[in-house]
Parts: sequence; structure tokens; C-alpha cells
Amino acid sequence: MEFDWSAQSTTTWESFLKEIKHSNWMQTWPYAQAVRLRDYKFPRTVVIKIDQKKVGICIFFEIKFGPLHFIEIQRGPLWFDHAITEYGEVNLLIQFAKKINEIYPKNIFRRRRWLPEFKNDSEVLESIKNIGFKAKTETFSTVWVDLSFSIDIIRKNLRQKWRNCLNKAEKLNLDIRFDFDMKNLNLFLLQYQKYKIQKKYVGLSPLFVKEEAKLAFQLKKCIFIWSYHDNVPIAAVMISLHGHSASYRASWNSELGRKFDSHYILIWKAINYLQSAGYHYFDLGGLLTDHAHLNHFKLGLGGKMQENIVTLS
Repeated sequence: MEFDWSAQSTTTWESFLKEIKHSNWMQTWPYAQAVRLRDYKFPRTVVIKIDQKKVGICIFFEIKFGPLHFIEIQRGPLWFDHAITEYGEVNLLIQFAKKINEIYPKNIFRRRRWLPEFKNDSEVLESIKNIGFKAKTETFSTVWVDLSFSIDIIRKNLRQKWRNCLNKAEKLNLDIRFDFDMKNLNLFLLQYQKYKIQKKYVGLSPLFVKEEAKLAFQLKKCIFIWSYHDNVPIAAVMISLHGHSASYRASWNSELGRKFDSHYILIWKAINYLQSAGYHYFDLGGLLTDHAHLNHFKLGLGGKMQENIVTLS
């Protein structure tokens, strides 16, 4: 296994993402640039090869302070579908771990943080630990909705309470608007910040959301969906687009929006749009241990929950 560190254009990177079954927002250029501008970590793209054949991609984040060197990989690497068929995903992951340990061995001046995009598996984790990595307790869980099913089947798979809330919202005939041009970004950020403070929710900073959204909109890889009542916005969600997948990134809700179950119809409208636009999977974002209501909302869509292998160092 070899790493090709040569610079990749944003369009080339997007074409790579289309060769991957489940891509995620942490391996996109808009997210990487937001991390560079707001978290001050320098992103480097890697095309992974075996026998000169491209098998996967990954974005590395680096920070250097004198002799100190920090290496971070967030929900990566991602493997091309043909590579998984030819080599097997476990084999690819093990080879990648060996290569990382070879290029960036852990020492007193280097810190590594790697959250693999791979389901939690004790045998695989043990193999990676034997290579030279240490396991932390931190992990990442998310819910994937398979958009290949018919919209009727997806609706049937909704949990009863979720479906009831959706039915209620639909009867209210709320005005749902799609924003593909970032016309109301500042309003979204203002309401999002108010919502975070009200809910005492850490989440993304508004400045981070702004940087990610700006580049994503330039690439036509982001949409906002708004709910209006009497021509007044009462809720909105931000959806990131990447390859054949999409991700729920940020949202806000008002008291009236909660009363009208706006988020249920916004996510449902997103699913309908994504399916009609040819997207295959919808990633609902991370489940959080201290946000039971949010987790219940995401799990209520009837998708498949995946817990990744713990963070490695």
C-alpha cells in the first residue's frame, strides 16, 4: 500500500467520493477547509494505492508546534467499492493501519488521533492494537437511512411516534422552502446560535458552519430547507451533499417550530428530495450520550445505526 500525497482538485475529490458507497462529510473539502480556518489544522488529501491502483481516499489533518506533531484522521479512510470487492475491507483497514504506523510512528513528539470509518469489531480492533495503536473510549455512532427503498417503504419503516409527528406537521400545510443559493445564511446562523444557547448545546460553532457552508454552496453541495408559518421562518436544517450520500449537519428550531413538529417534515422533505436527486444514503449525524431527545428523533427514522471502532492513538 502506498500514499499519493499530490494535490487533488475539488472536482476530482468529489468524483472520488462518487466511487464510495457510504461517504461522509468529514472527508469532504468544505469540511476540511472549515477545519483549517476555524480549528487551525492543515488538511492533506491522500489517494491510497495498491500496485498503482487507486483503492481509497483519506484527508489527514496536521498541526506542528516546533518539534510537536499532531496527526488526525476523522471518519476515514474511505474505500472505493471495487477495492472492497477485490481486497476486502478488513484487509484494507489493516494495511492502512500498518502504513500509518510506518509513516507516523508514535513517539514523545507526535500525537495521533484516528477515528476509523469502520463498524465496531473486537477482532479487528485487536489486530490494529497489535500493530501499535492504543484504543481510547471515544467512538462515533450514527444512523444511515437507505434511500434505495421506495418512499412508501421508508415511511412504513418510521417508528410510530415519528410517523404521528410527521402526519401532524403535514396537516398544518406549512410553507417549506429549499434554499440552494445560500440566500439566508446569516439568518440561519443567527437563529442557530440562539437555539444552541437556549438548549445549552455545544455543537458546531456558527463560524464553523459558515465556512463549511460557503465552500459547499460554491460546489453546489449544500442545501438549507426552511419551514415558514405566516411567512415567518420557524425552523431550518442544513444538509451536506457528497458523492452519492448526504448528511444532516446543523439545524435550529423555534418554539412554534417545535409546536408544529417542523423538524419532522423538514427531514422528510429532505429524504424525498435526496431520493429524487439520485442520492443513495442519508447520514443523520452523530448520536450523543447526553441528548436523548435528539437521538430518539434520529433513531425514529428507522435507519441502520452504526457504531464505529473506538478512536485510536
